[in-house]
Amino acid sequence: MKRLILTLAACATIASANDTTINATMDLMEKGMNDIQKGFFYNQKSTILDGTNIVINANKIFDTVDIKSFTYGNRATQAISNIHGNLDKDLKNLKISIKNNNYAEAAVQYGKVLNDCVACHTVIRGW
Repeated sequence: MKRLILTLAACATIASANDTTINATMDLMEKGMNDIQKGFFYNQKSTILDGTNIVINANKIFDTVDIKSFTYGNRATQAISNIHGNLDKDLKNLKISIKNNNYAEAAVQYGKVLNDCVACHTVIRGW
């Protein structure tokens, strides 16, 4: 039931991409990242996969939303596009590692996902 609710929430976000704000997307990404971390802490494979799916679905919004609308068309636009692609790849690798019960590699992939998040925030927020 929990998975169904989370999947529906993520799908609703993607379906209404034009109405979804960047803050709502970041809230979903934060939820997913928290779930992934919680899954690692409590050795819950399903929680890691659920969290990964939330972040994957939230990241899809960047396929339909004009990135220039929140980067104001500066050089950050290309950087965000690159990070979006890296995040997608790293999330897929995380999922594969978890499904193969390779938790050490999954932790490495989680680190890459977190690095993608920090890289984007560095560009957008000027850290």
